[in-house]
Amino acid sequence: MRKHLREALADTAHNQLAGNLLRQGRLDAGGGKPIKQEAYARLLASKLRLDGIARQTLSAWERGTTVVPAAALLASAEVLGVDVGQLVESTRDSVKARIADLEAQVTTAESMRPESDGHGARVDGHLLKKVRT
Repeated sequence: MRKHLREALADTAHNQLAGNLLRQGRLDAGGGKPIKQEAYARLLASKLRLDGIARQTLSAWERGTTVVPAAALLASAEVLGVDVGQLVESTRDSVKARIADLEAQVTTAESMRPESDGHGARVDGHLLKKVRT
């Protein structure tokens, strides 16, 4: 039962947000360039009074593929000197920027699509007809 609960929690939007907040904190602490995961894991482990946190564990937390402990999220904010509210705002800004980037890519792709007359497609000025087999 416990394993199923962890798996279910890992799939929640809240866990994805927690992972994004950890990643955003690492980015903010580095002044726009993320602190290395290994260094960040050492800082977190020290703050949590643990022997260590594997880089792979931190990576899984950031991706939201395993449950992000609340203690890790709070320790992250404290270690990095970042307010959790600031992390939420930074994450929101990052998501908005990513959405704008994706929308720009879609718009560019649509504008590059060849025109069609309904019976075939024009490619480099040549009409390509659909061939039935």
